[in-house]
Amino acid sequence: MRVLTLLMSLCLSISVVACTSANGQEGVDIPVQNATDPQNDNLYNQESPEPEGAPVITEPEDQKNRINFGFTPDPQNTLSMQLLDKDINLDPFSNQDGFPVDTVSGSNLIYETLIKWDPEKLTYVPGLAELIDVSEQTIEIELREEARWHDGRPVTLEQIEISLYWMSKYYASLSAAEGLIIDVTTQTGTDDRETISFSLIDQDNYHLSIALDLLCRAPILPTTLWSAGKDPLTITADELRAEALRQPMGTGQWKVLLNDSFQLVLERQKDDDDNKPSYLMLRKYQDAATRERAIANQEVDLLVGASSDIPDRMEYYPGRPVLAGIRSNTNRDLLNNPLILNLLQLSLDTARTGKSLDDKAASTIFWHYFGSPTLVNALRTRLSKPAYAETYFDNKEDIANELQGDIGDDGLLYLDGNQIPALELILPEGDAAAESACLIFSDLAREQGLVIELVKLPIESYTQRLNNDLYDLAYYQATDEHETPLSLAKSFLRQWGVVNTDLEPAGQDIVIKLATAITVEEFSQAAEEAFRYSLTQMRFFPLGFRTINDNFLASDNWTNFSQYWSSHQDNRDITGIGATAVFDSIKVKN
Repeated sequence: MRVLTLLMSLCLSISVVACTSANGQEGVDIPVQNATDPQNDNLYNQESPEPEGAPVITEPEDQKNRINFGFTPDPQNTLSMQLLDKDINLDPFSNQDGFPVDTVSGSNLIYETLIKWDPEKLTYVPGLAELIDVSEQTIEIELREEARWHDGRPVTLEQIEISLYWMSKYYASLSAAEGLIIDVTTQTGTDDRETISFSLIDQDNYHLSIALDLLCRAPILPTTLWSAGKDPLTITADELRAEALRQPMGTGQWKVLLNDSFQLVLERQKDDDDNKPSYLMLRKYQDAATRERAIANQEVDLLVGASSDIPDRMEYYPGRPVLAGIRSNTNRDLLNNPLILNLLQLSLDTARTGKSLDDKAASTIFWHYFGSPTLVNALRTRLSKPAYAETYFDNKEDIANELQGDIGDDGLLYLDGNQIPALELILPEGDAAAESACLIFSDLAREQGLVIELVKLPIESYTQRLNNDLYDLAYYQATDEHETPLSLAKSFLRQWGVVNTDLEPAGQDIVIKLATAITVEEFSQAAEEAFRYSLTQMRFFPLGFRTINDNFLASDNWTNFSQYWSSHQDNRDITGIGATAVFDSIKVKN
């Protein structure tokens, strides 16, 4: 009963997110407005002296009708960018697909979370703090030495507490954590580093995983500064959003130097290695044509996103890979038969469909059901001899005999003398790569005796049918979200289309293990069990990887891109979960 209750909680927390275009998830369209004081676009110059060699900050005389050109970039120390598919966003409470602040994807150059999940190391790593100890009752972290805001003031325990409270209250995907932390205590060790302990109201592994997910995804904010003069427990979301836009200030490696109607400029917080870009400049061109022309006109160094017109002279660096595949609706009588699913499994050829989806993306294998290339590669040896269900066959003739049917002269499956009904495969219209991969899958399925008809739908209709299980088969693409063990467990369920407790007990146990994994070994073991269980059930059929947030470089001033990209796959999303690591790797070419 306990496991069933926990699984219901997990399933109810999932909202099925529609697959979108080749570039991943589309965010909620919430326009970001410039809320800085017109007389004080340079937010921090009054509090700290301008660094030597800083670019010139100017103010136009006409403050009523203005387009600010208040930042004169030095190409030797300023990396300039133009976004194609994302909006510039400084609001940590927004669900939009933005940059440099996006809690969904894990992109957060300005703010930091307490801890982070590393999809390449498959474990928790330090953020603003380091994970020290975990039990069903408490989580213990150690705050980074001399943790300070960009204006030099120290981070306080109260600011951390209120940040977690705000994010669980106002950010929908973290709402399951609201009220979960009931007590926060602190003590200072002999090394003068502060240790913080969080006590949980629900003391079990599942709620522990929710709390860890919160610590990985909730940015720590200058809460006492943003709520000055008001009760931080009753301040409204709109008031917080206004303050976040008016004075964006965190503890991350980049602080906001200038935010005007033309550009957002971030300044790197210096470290021991100064051979890195000092400034990051994001242009704010409004129309798509102007954004794409920015790099061709040599106005920016880096173009991020999908573009159909990229000059050959630019260097291409693929973004983060996300998995795409076919989901089967087992509420349909035909697809509730494991032998029919067996035919669909025989139709998989990820080498062909993967190349059709994205010929520059990493290759995958047919038993890849969720997660990242790093995870799949880590499990390859453990999955070298996959365990199939007892009903699995390796050819359509044996399957037809088992069904008491036959394969006709046309190569199709017949039952009781009748060709089995065609299966509809829904997909979003306008996605040529997805359509091509689905056509290949359809042709392969026909070779196995099945007829699949593609139904291309407007994104609204596609989303509605996907969310309401109104399909036989559906193209599905993983979303651009900040992965943790909990979110990967949700992804496991989401790709199956599971929204209630219809898994067998073995599947229920696996989902809970995956959501509550803490160590590398616990996570790897749970992931292996989930993959093996998926093989026996055959409800999701992977087509391959697609990359999101691709990058095009047209500058001779920067180096180390190639070195970083060659050794990373899951931490190379420059506007997502790997943003901080990517920018930290870039060097000035001597």
